[in-house]
Amino acid sequence: MNLLVALFYSALCYAKAYLYNKNIPQNSINSHDSIRRWLSRESAAKLADVSKYYEPLYRDSRDARYTVKKISKERIAKALENYKKVKELLIVN
Repeated sequence: MNLLVALFYSALCYAKAYLYNKNIPQNSINSHDSIRRWLSRESAAKLADVSKYYEPLYRDSRDARYTVKKISKERIAKALENYKKVKELLIVN
Protein backbone atom coordinates (compact mmCIF):
# COMPACT_ATOMS: atom_id res chain seq x y z
CA MET A 1 0.00 0.00 0.00
CA ASN A 2 2.79 2.42 -0.78
CA LEU A 3 0.32 4.48 -2.80
CA LEU A 4 -1.55 5.50 0.35
CA VAL A 5 1.68 6.51 2.06
CA ALA A 6 2.79 8.48 -1.00
CA LEU A 7 -0.56 10.28 -1.23
CA PHE A 8 -0.41 11.28 2.41
CA TYR A 9 3.17 12.54 2.26
CA SER A 10 2.39 14.52 -0.88
CA ALA A 11 -0.63 16.06 0.90
CA LEU A 12 1.66 16.76 3.87
CA CYS A 13 4.01 18.71 1.59
CA TYR A 14 1.09 20.77 0.29
CA ALA A 15 -0.05 21.40 3.86
CA LYS A 16 3.39 22.53 4.99
CA ALA A 17 3.84 24.82 1.98
CA TYR A 18 0.38 26.27 2.58
CA LEU A 19 1.07 26.91 6.26
CA TYR A 20 4.49 28.44 5.54
CA ASN A 21 2.81 30.80 3.07
CA LYS A 22 0.37 31.78 5.83
CA ASN A 23 3.39 32.82 7.93
CA ILE A 24 2.93 30.07 10.48
CA PRO A 25 6.33 29.75 12.21
CA GLN A 26 8.27 26.80 10.82
CA ASN A 27 9.19 25.57 14.29
CA SER A 28 5.49 25.16 15.07
CA ILE A 29 4.98 22.92 12.02
CA ASN A 30 7.24 20.14 13.14
CA SER A 31 4.96 17.12 13.56
CA HIS A 32 1.94 15.50 11.99
CA ASP A 33 -0.13 16.52 14.99
CA SER A 34 0.92 20.17 14.76
CA ILE A 35 0.10 20.25 11.04
CA ARG A 36 -3.30 18.69 11.70
CA ARG A 37 -3.96 21.28 14.43
CA TRP A 38 -2.95 24.19 12.21
CA LEU A 39 -5.15 22.97 9.36
CA SER A 40 -8.12 22.86 11.74
CA ARG A 41 -7.36 26.35 13.14
CA GLU A 42 -6.03 28.51 10.32
CA SER A 43 -8.99 30.55 9.08
CA ALA A 44 -9.03 29.77 5.33
CA ALA A 45 -8.16 26.08 5.82
CA LYS A 46 -10.80 25.80 8.51
CA LEU A 47 -13.40 27.51 6.32
CA ALA A 48 -12.55 25.18 3.41
CA ASP A 49 -12.72 22.20 5.80
CA VAL A 50 -9.36 20.86 4.60
CA SER A 51 -9.16 18.57 7.64
CA LYS A 52 -12.19 16.66 6.38
CA TYR A 53 -10.02 15.39 3.51
CA TYR A 54 -6.58 15.45 5.15
CA GLU A 55 -7.47 13.40 8.24
CA PRO A 56 -8.61 10.32 6.29
CA LEU A 57 -5.35 10.43 4.31
CA TYR A 58 -3.43 10.46 7.58
CA ARG A 59 -5.39 7.45 8.86
CA ASP A 60 -5.06 5.59 5.56
CA SER A 61 -1.31 6.13 5.58
CA ARG A 62 -0.99 4.86 9.15
CA ASP A 63 -3.06 1.78 8.36
CA ALA A 64 -0.99 1.08 5.25
CA ARG A 65 2.26 1.37 7.21
CA TYR A 66 1.43 -0.17 10.58
CA THR A 67 -1.36 -2.72 10.19
CA VAL A 68 -1.79 -5.90 8.26
CA LYS A 69 -5.32 -5.06 7.16
CA LYS A 70 -6.04 -5.47 3.49
CA ILE A 71 -6.93 -2.09 1.99
CA SER A 72 -9.92 -2.21 -0.33
CA LYS A 73 -9.99 -0.73 -3.82
CA GLU A 74 -12.82 1.53 -2.66
CA ARG A 75 -10.68 2.92 0.14
CA ILE A 76 -7.84 3.57 -2.29
CA ALA A 77 -10.25 5.33 -4.66
CA LYS A 78 -11.54 7.47 -1.79
CA ALA A 79 -7.97 8.30 -0.77
CA LEU A 80 -7.28 9.52 -4.31
CA GLU A 81 -10.38 11.73 -4.14
CA ASN A 82 -9.33 13.09 -0.75
CA TYR A 83 -5.84 13.80 -2.01
CA LYS A 84 -7.15 15.70 -5.03
CA LYS A 85 -9.41 17.75 -2.77
CA VAL A 86 -6.61 18.59 -0.33
CA LYS A 87 -4.40 19.65 -3.22
CA GLU A 88 -7.16 21.77 -4.75
CA LEU A 89 -8.07 23.49 -1.47
CA LEU A 90 -4.54 24.22 -0.36
CA ILE A 91 -3.42 25.56 -3.72
CA VAL A 92 -6.47 27.83 -4.06
CA ASN A 93 -6.26 29.19 -0.52
